[in-house]
Amino acid sequence: MAGEVTSVDEERITLKIGEGEVGRRFETLSEKEILQLAGRPEEVATLNGMSLPAFQLFEGNREAANESIARLPDSPEAQHLRGLSDLLEGLDRETVAEQRPVEWKAFKLKFISLKGSQYLTPGKFTVVHRIVALPNGRGFLPFPTKNGKGILAAADGQSLRIDVNQNGRLDDDRVILREGVVNLKLTLGQDKWSYAAHVAVRGRNIQLRRAGAMSGEILGKKIVLLDDNNNGRYDDYLADAAVIGSTNYGAYMSRVIPIGNRLYEFKASPSGTTASVRPFTGKPARIRFEHRSILRSVVVTGDKTSFQVAGSKGTPVPAGSYKFAFGYVEKGKMRAFIQKGNMKPIQVAAGKTVKVDWGP
Repeated sequence: MAGEVTSVDEERITLKIGEGEVGRRFETLSEKEILQLAGRPEEVATLNGMSLPAFQLFEGNREAANESIARLPDSPEAQHLRGLSDLLEGLDRETVAEQRPVEWKAFKLKFISLKGSQYLTPGKFTVVHRIVALPNGRGFLPFPTKNGKGILAAADGQSLRIDVNQNGRLDDDRVILREGVVNLKLTLGQDKWSYAAHVAVRGRNIQLRRAGAMSGEILGKKIVLLDDNNNGRYDDYLADAAVIGSTNYGAYMSRVIPIGNRLYEFKASPSGTTASVRPFTGKPARIRFEHRSILRSVVVTGDKTSFQVAGSKGTPVPAGSYKFAFGYVEKGKMRAFIQKGNMKPIQVAAGKTVKVDWGP
């Protein structure tokens, strides 16, 4: 039964047969039936103004289209359809590649000892140290350890002892008068790492402050991780810190970091011995702070992200809203540390650079 195609939509084909019209759902029709209903030879069969191979490509049935194209005589139209099919196949491959999750690339970091104020980070001035209370002058420092309790310690107001070798005893550990640095071995599951802490007696309490860091390179850029909240771990977003590049000024640890002019998702192991990145797939933007004084450090924070944005060229950031968190300004012998106040959030649109004028 032959007919003239009068309309084609996403699900049905309608043909005029005699004085009436007949509609059939596509899934109920074979290619042969469509051609029979159209009543035309395969090489010139048309559906709503399109040749059959073109219609099959339009419907996304590239396999059937290629079979139909192969049966066409060589002609400019056939060559055009082959090129179109190849183009669509290439686009499909690119789409699959884009949708495939990008794997993390891991980099090894090593422990380093710190000297004085070697790195300036927000936690250096907002957290500074951690006080651990020792009831009756004896207790545990809450660091990750194999026993899950922490590291045994005791203080008497003038001196302290710390179970550095973690054997549950204090009589074989050195006495620390007032303050000093201890080198520890911390453990969390299968993860083990070296850690250094500056400790000081505060009555029957102990004051802790980081005295080491984890350092290495990621994609050719130097990175230093710092335990700014002094809990022995290096994976606390918006609490620990990261310094990237040749600078000594860092930001809070962030889920996204800039390396050169590109953004990368970032994560670190609790030990800080491994840091991993993968390309950021969101919408990028830039923030640039400007100031007449020498602007050494400006740190902003977003949704589990933080960036060091001081510098004349600005810093790549994900598009979004950011709050000022910390700043350090230096001019001649004058220095100032600036903490967050009532500054309004900075709105950064995708593809844009926001310039922030700060100060007179």
